[in-house]
Amino acid sequence: MYRIIVSIWTLAAILLLQSDLQAKSIPSVLLENFKLSITARQSGMVRIIAEEGAHVSKNEALFEVGTERLQLKLHLATLQHQKAATQLQKLQKLALLLFEQKKQLHEAGGISNDAFEIARLEYELEIQPTSEGNVAIASLAVEEKRIKVDLLKLDLNQAKYLAIAQGQVTKIYVQDKQRVQIGEKVMDLLSINPLFIALNVSLTKLRKYSANTELKTQIDTGSGIVKADGILIYKIDELDGVDQVGRILIKINNDKDLFKPGMRVKVVLPY
Repeated sequence: MYRIIVSIWTLAAILLLQSDLQAKSIPSVLLENFKLSITARQSGMVRIIAEEGAHVSKNEALFEVGTERLQLKLHLATLQHQKAATQLQKLQKLALLLFEQKKQLHEAGGISNDAFEIARLEYELEIQPTSEGNVAIASLAVEEKRIKVDLLKLDLNQAKYLAIAQGQVTKIYVQDKQRVQIGEKVMDLLSINPLFIALNVSLTKLRKYSANTELKTQIDTGSGIVKADGILIYKIDELDGVDQVGRILIKINNDKDLFKPGMRVKVVLPY
């Protein structure tokens, strides 16, 4: 029994040692930036906000395309919506006033119960959204103009280009106030946070991984080894069919700015 227990512990130690050796045997790779080329989603005049060489935070404005014209359209649509809403309020007040007059006449004995009931039904029909009364038509006009305002707001947001990551603007391809076309390259952004690791692995291992798989990494900062969690965000299954090798792209968050491009990284693969 004692020998069996010793054998089990010996086997466990060997397996742990092999696992550790396997992790350390993975060749180190370099921590890299990711260059994103940003193109125009619509045509129009470009307004450059972040200058070339500027360091930007995530969601910071980089440039805008066609926003001046959209802002004018949005302003006009907002005024039209307000005007329609004011007209609706006037019609609603008028319908209510007419009904209140009939109600007072009824209470004073000026009209019969049947006549008052008809007045009440006419009032309720007038304010029903599905009717063809003036109030219902005005309500539809207000809703139509509200939708137009909302769509223009969406277009305006689409015309504003924000940094999808903390990084540096490395190249601007157009001049400020220049007109650009859909698909035209405007700016290059080099990521600082997050950073990335591109790693070649065997297809056998690669096919066991899925997007968002967490991977352990060891990063040599020059002053010591720092452990960091990585997230697999992309994989190429058939990079090299002859050698049966594929590639994975791993994202490393750099919120504390501890890591720099060019640092060496070892990735601990779970399989």
